[in-house]
Formats: sequence, C-alpha cells, structure tokens
Amino acid sequence: MTGIVENVECNEKKKSLFNGYSKQIDELYTFRDRYYLLNQETTNADDRLNDLNKKLNEIAHELENIETSQFESKACHLILIGKAFNVLPDFNQRAFDALTKAIKLDPRSTEAWNYLGESYWKKRDFEMCRNCFERSRSIQPNKMSLRGLAMVTRQLINVPASKEQLIKQQQQQQATSSDQSNAVRQLLDESIAFAKEAIKLDAKDGMSWYILGNCYMAKFFSPFGQQQYQQQQQQQQSANLLKQALSAYELALKDDQVAALQSDLHFNKSMLAMYEENWADALGSLAKAVQLDPYWTELRENLLGLLSYLDQINESVRQRGKLKPKKFQQLVESIN
Repeated sequence: MTGIVENVECNEKKKSLFNGYSKQIDELYTFRDRYYLLNQETTNADDRLNDLNKKLNEIAHELENIETSQFESKACHLILIGKAFNVLPDFNQRAFDALTKAIKLDPRSTEAWNYLGESYWKKRDFEMCRNCFERSRSIQPNKMSLRGLAMVTRQLINVPASKEQLIKQQQQQQATSSDQSNAVRQLLDESIAFAKEAIKLDAKDGMSWYILGNCYMAKFFSPFGQQQYQQQQQQQQSANLLKQALSAYELALKDDQVAALQSDLHFNKSMLAMYEENWADALGSLAKAVQLDPYWTELRENLLGLLSYLDQINESVRQRGKLKPKKFQQLVESIN
C-alpha cells in the first residue's frame, strides 16, 4: 500500500514539474507578444528578439540540465524543449529536432504533433504541417489542431505544385480552370469548417474566433465571395461573409488575452473597416495594432496613409471641392 502511495506522489510531482515549466513557457510567449507594451522606451526592432532570446536561453538552460527521469517520460521533457524554442518567430532546428524525437517516443501525444505542426509552418512545409495537425486531431479533437488546420488549409491554396505534380499535370492535361476553382473553393470551405469545429470545443476561445474571422475574410475577398452566383445573390452572399467576418473578430476581441496580444487581429479588422468606410473603427484598430507592434512597417504605412486620405477628404469638404460659390450652387441644384 505504501508503495502505491509513493508512486502516486511521484507521478504527481512529475506532472507538477511539467506543468510548472509549461506555464513558464506560456509566459515567455506572452512576453514576446506584449513586449512593446511593456517596453515602450525601446527604439530598435531587434530589442524584442534579443530580450526574448535571453529569457529563452535561461529556461532552455534549466530544461536541458534537468534529468529526464524527473519527468513522466523523455517525450514530455522533449516537448517542453520544443515548445520553448518554438517561441522564436522563425524556424528553429532545436525545436524541430526535439519535437521529432518526442513524436517517435510518444506518437499519441497531441501536444507534440501540434507543436511540430507549428514548426513545419515556420519551415513553410505546409503539407507536412497539415499532416501533423491531422494526426493530432485523429488522436483527440482539440482546439490547437483544428485552428492549425483552418490556417494551413488556406495556405495550401497558394502552394505551388511540386515538380512531379507539374509534370503529371502537363502529361495528363486534365486540370481545367473550373476544376481548379472548385478545389480552391473547397479548401476555403474546409478552413471555415475547421474553425467552427474549434469553436464548438470552446465557444469563449478568442483565438478560434479570430481564425474563423480570417477564414471568412479570405473567402470574402476571393472570387467565390463575389462571383459565385448571379449579381443579386452575389451581393447578398458577399454582405453575409463580411458580417460573419466582422462578427467573428468582435467575438475574438471579447477574449482579453487575444485582444491584448494579437496585432494581426486589429490589423485585419481595420482592413474590413476601411472596406466598409468605417473610418473611426479603421483608425482605432490600426492605432491598437501599431501599439502592439510599432515596427511593423505595413501597419505604420497604412495608418499614415489613412490619416492622409482622411485629411484630404476633410479639406475637400471644407473647401467644397474648391468650387466657386456659383458652381457649387449649380451642383447642389443639379443633385436636387
């Protein structure tokens, strides 16, 4: 009986150690995403990466000097190492190697498959990325794998065919533009379905809503969002897609963690607001995005460009289009 109690206590201690380090790594991700809010005095875009590497190396040093026997398995130890190095914005070989080994040791680990999928994403190997998320989902449906599938499915639309596929297409010459269009439409619909499935698992998860919004946005700006039906039906469908995207973004923003960390979310929302000519929302969203990531060049250019555009409109309104009073009166009368 004593031996059983000791084993239970030992296992609980190992789980506690794993969870403790996992929480530290989660905080590292938050530090990365909130860096500019916490360090507003920084003047160099490289500061974030340098400070992130310092914190990462501290955790990695601890992890790599802990005996594997302190964890439930060697796979658990490797998953933590892989998750830690995955915090870096670009592909990292140490993360990839650790997660690949973890999968070999524990092919039933949904976490390992998900983090490996992220690593393949950064490697721009979207086919392998999708395979990893599919394996994770097949073991047990989970938000991370479904969100990953929603994202990578849309990426596959733009992936060029491999050399072998190109040769096969040239030989067969069977792929018509209609077939290709149907394939693209199917991928867009699949991405939406994956995001919705993630939301079913947790309706309060802001990241799932954010990704669903991106899916609707992608379809809205695709040819199928505006050319699938006749003109009247087309307008209704496009309007619905736009409303669904905006609604998903609004629900994503209700999750404080997502709203406070995702500059992409605010940027994408600003794009839709500009499309609708909702200038106040567009400015607010861009300003928030710039606050989260002040060194994102495209953000600053969009914000400055929008301010300039609105200044021009304001000046034109103030000067009545620079028309002389008589001409302006004639224009008003012609409208009436």
